Amino acid sequence: MYEAGKEGENKDKVEESLRDNFNQRIGAGWSYSNFESIYVPPSDENSLVLVWLPDGSLRAYGYLDASFTHVTGARAYGVKLDAGVVPRYGRMRYLAYHAWSQAQRMDNTTLAAFETELNENYECERLSFRLFLIENHVRVTINDLYAGRAIAEESED
Repeated sequence: MYEAGKEGENKDKVEESLRDNFNQRIGAGWSYSNFESIYVPPSDENSLVLVWLPDGSLRAYGYLDASFTHVTGARAYGVKLDAGVVPRYGRMRYLAYHAWSQAQRMDNTTLAAFETELNENYECERLSFRLFLIENHVRVTINDLYAGRAIAEESED
């Protein structure tokens, strides 16, 4: 999802890439020492449903008609699929408000140093901060460098 998102692809391309990557992983095969046989069929539109959530994240769920045979003879059938990307919107909103509330009494010089500190502290989360004053009101913008989403927090006067 992130790879297609970074390329500026549309939702259809993101879904296509996700299915392709998922089926490539299935096609690579499975092997575990205590299993006699493992069969996992590729997914299609009927076995893997992709749902876009309101925060822009993606959830995938479904069922694969797989079969597993353990060396002791026990068998299991089917694999339930349920995966999603942890929503970052809530995290970004929280950080935007937190940075905004801390920056309320800062001047331009202090604000620039604070912005640098935030960018260093949250670089590992791939978040980018911009702080600036507009007519004595602090504005904070956070960009998600994975997917290009942005959250802004500014004072209401």
